[in-house]
Amino acid sequence: MMSKMAFLKLFILLALPYTCVSKRGLRYTNTWAVKIDGDITTVKNIAQRNGFNYKMKLYSNYHLFEHKDLPKVSSHPNHIHTDVLSQEPMVKWFAQQIRQKKALYDQAMSLSFNDPRWRDQMWYLNPPDGRGMNLDKVWQQGVTGKGIVVAVVDDGLQQSHPDLKDNFDPLASLDLVDFDKTPDPEGKFSGHGNRCAGVIAASANNTECGVGVAFDVSLGGIRIFGEDDDDPTDSMEALALGYKRDYIDIYSCSWGPEDTGWDMEGPGELARGQLEEGTKIGRHGKGSIFVFAAGNGGREYDSCAYNGYANSIFTITISGVSRNGSIPGYAERCSAVMATTYSQDDAEGVDSIITSDLNGTCASTFAATSAATAMASGIIALAMEVNPEVTWRDMQHLIAYSSNHDLPRSDDWMQNAAGLWVSSYFGFGLMDAAALVNYSRAWHTVPEQIKCEIPRPRLNRFLGQYGDTEVTLNVSKYSCGGENTIQYLEHVVVIIQARFDRRGYLEGNLTSPRGTTSQILPYRANDVIATDFNNWPMLSLQFWGENPEGAWNLRFRNHFPAHGFSGYLFNWTLVLYGTASDPLEKYPHVSRPFTTRINVTTSTEAMPGTVAPVARHEGLSKTEIALISSAAVLALIIVILALAYCKFGVCRRKSGADEPSNHIKFSALSRTSTEAARKESSV
Repeated sequence: MMSKMAFLKLFILLALPYTCVSKRGLRYTNTWAVKIDGDITTVKNIAQRNGFNYKMKLYSNYHLFEHKDLPKVSSHPNHIHTDVLSQEPMVKWFAQQIRQKKALYDQAMSLSFNDPRWRDQMWYLNPPDGRGMNLDKVWQQGVTGKGIVVAVVDDGLQQSHPDLKDNFDPLASLDLVDFDKTPDPEGKFSGHGNRCAGVIAASANNTECGVGVAFDVSLGGIRIFGEDDDDPTDSMEALALGYKRDYIDIYSCSWGPEDTGWDMEGPGELARGQLEEGTKIGRHGKGSIFVFAAGNGGREYDSCAYNGYANSIFTITISGVSRNGSIPGYAERCSAVMATTYSQDDAEGVDSIITSDLNGTCASTFAATSAATAMASGIIALAMEVNPEVTWRDMQHLIAYSSNHDLPRSDDWMQNAAGLWVSSYFGFGLMDAAALVNYSRAWHTVPEQIKCEIPRPRLNRFLGQYGDTEVTLNVSKYSCGGENTIQYLEHVVVIIQARFDRRGYLEGNLTSPRGTTSQILPYRANDVIATDFNNWPMLSLQFWGENPEGAWNLRFRNHFPAHGFSGYLFNWTLVLYGTASDPLEKYPHVSRPFTTRINVTTSTEAMPGTVAPVARHEGLSKTEIALISSAAVLALIIVILALAYCKFGVCRRKSGADEPSNHIKFSALSRTSTEAARKESSV
């Protein structure tokens, strides 16, 4: 009988001639780097029993294994031997080694580009004050987006533009308006797609305009917007979001519902299904990356909670932040925002985003979340270059843990019970390209996603003119089968069937069993429509990493009780997504968030209407934390020296005199803040 190893060898030999060439041109070697906590004998035994030869120790507890029965270089990763290592309990981390194109440098990659508008871009691409997205640190490593394909889904892309032509990829391009392969924009108001493309991938050092975030990506254009009122259909959106999904890595979508302040719209059934299917089977099963804009309706009191594209768990929703770290006037708030990048405030006309325009020209007026979304797409491409195997959920985890919440002029932050800082304007914070790329390099795959759906039908609760209306759902390990239950949350979705006299005046807050409160339905002043929330989903990312067991409290209130509006909550459903095991367990290089708030445990027997108290904190900057820490250490040293001084008899007390207390009371300094009520009209 053929042994398992002999069968494995035969399978590899038979299968190799039929494998197709990877589009990225990556060269996978027959070596694996592994991390094992054990002595050298243990490490060698693990290598031998899994069919590897022990090659060498790299450093610390990292070693190199070689499989001599495999070709030294292959165009595809070897999943069989990767799976073998994944079953080995003592292997803490591993990665098949890849030969990546390198150049012999006499010095580090220069960041002094010859593109004429580069200096105008430095405030957001390479700021001298260091408060940036750390793109310079990534570029200096030679990471520029090589091998990653980004498609701009928009109003077209002018492939002849001198700043785009070198990166243009016809295989990733399509015109769904004219039904041909050339996505050239048409009409006097076109050019939006060109500007998005330039932010992502404008060529570097070609003496043209500026520099793109990922200036070596392969760039496609998928045209779905035509002239005037020639807007896309659901089927056009679906075709665009599923086009070449095993070839295209990232779909950059700087569009969504109109920013009127009263529209409530999302993807149709076809596009909605395509988003879900794309994350399941796109990129050969790793999942397509869909990046969407949060919207620019801030001055119209709009909220991305009413934007169905932003509220999909399958998309990455991006907002913008001003140069000084403040909330821009265009920004929309919602609990579905994942992260932010720098972008110009369109009303200020300063701090330009430099990019390509039509007919070979250069634009300096591109702004708001269109530019921010394109920038985020480029940063994601950089992270995917160093690890093209990351899944769509991996990328969301990477963004959550690598983004920077140290934005000095925003009081919109709170810390959830898992220690992550979150904001309804900025998500997990300003994207940090260096941290994202660093984490991505050694990332493998997060545990399997678990979905738990808990309906609360036939409520028919009156939403009164005054006071709060509260409903509670209890979640236990038996709520969704009992086995393999969610212990670490990712996405939380609330689906409601409701009616209110003025829809935008209804506010909704969801509080987790650990005390985190997320505003899932903000007030919208212009939305005076008397219509239903017809099974409308509202996504919150603000419970990321928390344990969901306990009482979830949903609370509604009328923003203007004096106006006499009311309604009904007919039913609601709580949908939880997450993992049974810790997604960071195998990633010691990822900084875990530090929880400074007290976690509040609520009983699963809690009565309806009970709400866990919420500890709200304003974040300290890194400088403040360092100063406080230094002062505390200095104070402790002084106290120890003083006590030692007295112990050796240098300080004496008179007999019978009143003595001070021997113990020292350390009081914790807490800075609490309430959520800022932002007046859009003052911007």
